[in-house]
Amino acid sequence: MSAFLPFKSLLLLLTPCPSVQLLNHMVAAGCQDALAVIGGSRTQDLAEHHSATSELVSIRFAQKALQHGLMGAVSFSRGHGLLSQAVCRIPSHGCPCSIFSRASSPRRRAPQLQWLGMRFLALFMFALFTAAMSFAVSAPAAVPAVPVPKVHVFRLDQPDGPSFLHVPDMCVRDLRCPLIVVSHPRGQTAEHLSSSPAFASYAGALTRNNFAVLFSNDSGLNPWGAPAALASLADLQTRSTELFQFNGRTYAFGVSMGGLMALRSAQQGPYPVSGVIMLDAWADLQGAWAVPGRHRAEVEEAYGISEAPAPDLDPMMLAETHPKLPLLIIGSLDDNAVPFGGNGLRLFDRAAEPGVSQLVMVSGPHLGGSHFAPALAEQVGRFIQEVERQY
Repeated sequence: MSAFLPFKSLLLLLTPCPSVQLLNHMVAAGCQDALAVIGGSRTQDLAEHHSATSELVSIRFAQKALQHGLMGAVSFSRGHGLLSQAVCRIPSHGCPCSIFSRASSPRRRAPQLQWLGMRFLALFMFALFTAAMSFAVSAPAAVPAVPVPKVHVFRLDQPDGPSFLHVPDMCVRDLRCPLIVVSHPRGQTAEHLSSSPAFASYAGALTRNNFAVLFSNDSGLNPWGAPAALASLADLQTRSTELFQFNGRTYAFGVSMGGLMALRSAQQGPYPVSGVIMLDAWADLQGAWAVPGRHRAEVEEAYGISEAPAPDLDPMMLAETHPKLPLLIIGSLDDNAVPFGGNGLRLFDRAAEPGVSQLVMVSGPHLGGSHFAPALAEQVGRFIQEVERQY
């Protein structure tokens, strides 16, 4: 009986005509061995397989159905030379009746196997149609989009290029918020990073958590955390905190080369840094200088030196004596541009404050697409929230 349950909902929609007249119509059409599925206004179901050799049998069957208060029917039947599927509504009730049939030779009855196959096909087609109808009726309504908080963008100009401050509306009006200073990769600018589709996941996660985000230009394309760039950053931080309700806490977020600026601002900067986030970032200044080619030339130019940087300029060296920091370090062992073992892993071992610091291992190349996944961005937001709860 359960095999016919899907048809019940369909028939209630399509065939409200009385079962007795429908079955009489079946007999009048010459149908025999009728399989009838009855469905109606009550919860009962009735199915019967019988040989309708006379109208009397059909009437008795219909009367039995009516005793259950059931209305409508579907019948699959085999008659003399006629294999038919009937889904009927009686014309006298204003309901059209249609019979789809396949003629066969009047001298030869259809084989039993063929009959069973055709019946199964008909049932299968009805099931598909009913499933489609059910899905269309019961499909859930679309979930309303979550409103995006309003973010104010301030442009802060300096001789070496503009920086950009993104401030959630709540932080402008009445909520005291921390400042996240983002230092850009080598050869990029604050404008490029602030408008980067890849970094948008981080920017969005931070502003949704009501953190103001400063995309610092760091005094140029390749500052490598030099003292002149730190002085420029100090000016930007002061100007930024005057544009929103600042709660007094600043976090440094270094991306690739920007990791040196983030760490040096935390270790030797003119303002206190409450935590540091590192994404595929340099922490070993001497290691960066040791890379032949443009890296060495850029470090020497930025620091005004012609030899390896002194230990008191190298954040990795300073980490041995500097107080531990809340660190969130994200990196990959597949990174061939910034060796993770000599930077992120080594820094975490030396400088991470226990209990709050996090080390996140990802896969793929330097600044690969998976390193900007929304889940990672949300983790950065939760890390800052956790540090904030300590105050």
